[in-house]
Amino acid sequence: MRRLWCTLTAAAIVLAAVGNVSAQPVDDEPGAVVFLNRNAGVYFPGVDSPAANRSRILSSTRNIPAFAGDDKDWKKILNQVRARFAPFDISIVDVEPDPSTRYVEAVVGGTPASAGFGPGTLGVAPLFCSPSTNTIVFVFSAAMQDDLDLIASVIEHEVGHAFGLDHQFMCKDPMTYLTGCGEKVFMNQDAACGEGSARSCVCGGSTQNSFASLIDAFGSRDGSLKPKPEHAQSVALEPLGICTSAPGRGQQ
Repeated sequence: MRRLWCTLTAAAIVLAAVGNVSAQPVDDEPGAVVFLNRNAGVYFPGVDSPAANRSRILSSTRNIPAFAGDDKDWKKILNQVRARFAPFDISIVDVEPDPSTRYVEAVVGGTPASAGFGPGTLGVAPLFCSPSTNTIVFVFSAAMQDDLDLIASVIEHEVGHAFGLDHQFMCKDPMTYLTGCGEKVFMNQDAACGEGSARSCVCGGSTQNSFASLIDAFGSRDGSLKPKPEHAQSVALEPLGICTSAPGRGQQ
């Protein structure tokens, strides 16, 4: 399988503080469910299955340590991620869904070495060309020390890849590498894909609209915008590659 290596510096993520967001239980039929797992655990290589702790990202069985922060730290991270995905019919939860539910799991904890990755890696996710709702991404919170905003931002970035988003050459978007423009939100605007410069998008086309892509896949939270059938998430997807977020790593 081809690997797509990506670079995301800590300085690339600048997010304003967010206020409290009310509890967000899974509704009857959410467009997507994202489970933020602060307890981590033992994960196995294989075809993606969050319920069975299997991930194609891993090359061997790995014991990922739990998130080291306290409940207050975790609440801040959870609220920030919820705020970023609030426009969409995407439920962000921190209690593992029933095994019959399809969900994306973001494992938050440990260092890159605990999952078999090199020093400096902040997170890793499969990169799909259609939104997946049954995969695992890893966010190595111990590599980010006490930077809660950065941890939340890497979660948003890696989940974005699971939902089929490429890197976006737009400073205000969470999928960007660009810096110096303050708070980042999913932008409802066409923009080139790219990291330090514009390029064609890896899944085709010359531009990406991250906001519209998530609406097309999942619809809006208030129900006013419905997902488009042609953009519906796939039951079984083969990833284009694996995307790692790591400061100082050039594309290979």
